[in-house]
Amino acid sequence: MTPVQDYVFTRDHIDNNKINLQHYLWVKLFGYLIHPKISLHKCSKTRIADIGTGTAIWHTELSTSLPPSVQLDGLDISFNATPPARSFPATSLFDILTKLVGMTSKAPLPNHPQFCSYIICAKCADSLYLPHLEPGGYIQWGEADVASFRIEKVSGEIMTDGLMKLLQLSQPRDERFNPTWVSSLSSCLAAAGLEVVERDVKDASAHLGWTTHQCNLPVHELIARQRGDQETLRTLREVMPQVIAETREGAYWAFTRQVVIGRKYCM
Repeated sequence: MTPVQDYVFTRDHIDNNKINLQHYLWVKLFGYLIHPKISLHKCSKTRIADIGTGTAIWHTELSTSLPPSVQLDGLDISFNATPPARSFPATSLFDILTKLVGMTSKAPLPNHPQFCSYIICAKCADSLYLPHLEPGGYIQWGEADVASFRIEKVSGEIMTDGLMKLLQLSQPRDERFNPTWVSSLSSCLAAAGLEVVERDVKDASAHLGWTTHQCNLPVHELIARQRGDQETLRTLREVMPQVIAETREGAYWAFTRQVVIGRKYCM
């Protein structure tokens, strides 16, 4: 049996490039880094926690547009994918995610980008993050809804046999890849006591959806490599030429994506 890793991807240059491109495609789809209903000007000492900072790409882009009074905290289980800390402004700090439970400082705006592979239970995430959110502070959570999976085509006659084979090969062997709570995330945050919950749901245009699918194609190999799953790697080498050919014709995997924000009750 293949052992379960603490992280499902490889944290190498291919994985990092994928994450960075995913970020820019995500921002292209939604049009913002921070939801427009979240104001950073109401607090003179705003603190933002970037939870699951990864390559720190969201962190990096945001840090160039923030006033010096805003502190950015990058939190993750590892910083092997993150640029050297010295390359960031002095207002950027990084800490291991497991230390979040013991934090005494509170973050007005935790950001939680594209996290479906790593948080199994939204209720657990609520109990972990919300105690560290100041009254009036926000949680912004971005997520792809795996349950919304479908194959879209620019033309009806395009074959999708390879894409279907890839789906069968990629059926979740790890519950982290099968989150069932994404569509109800906004109600979960509301039930946890957040107010003014907003849910921004997007489906990409054909061009953007196709490009995002192309960006995500290496995911399957990265996961198999991280697991040391040689059988899946051999099968992928057989299937991927057909997948690439069908993709080139205009067929692609598609998912609905959403950003949910909630504000902690303020007296």
